[in-house]
Amino acid sequence: MPYYPLLPPGKTLVILSARGDFGYEPGERAAHMNHVEPSIRTAFGYMGITDVHTVAIEYDEFPLDPRHAVSVARAEAALDALVYALLKSGAAASRPQSRARAAQ
Repeated sequence: MPYYPLLPPGKTLVILSARGDFGYEPGERAAHMNHVEPSIRTAFGYMGITDVHTVAIEYDEFPLDPRHAVSVARAEAALDALVYALLKSGAAASRPQSRARAAQ
């Protein structure tokens, strides 16, 4: 029997991760060892979520390394840009309001 996703189409997933090491982005030295985002992407794909975005901080194992601070700044900028793009595309507009906001 084939598997059918349980969630309605149109859902978006944003994965925020921290990596102790570095070089896990596609095309980089450790990309073949990045099992976090691909595994999450696969699991949520089975549920029906295929619109997946990732933002990662690297060098988390080395907080005093200046590259960690650069990585955090890049991730924050990437997240800001992603939120802006999702809001602009209307991806967030299809979300139901929370009870707290709906009651206002």
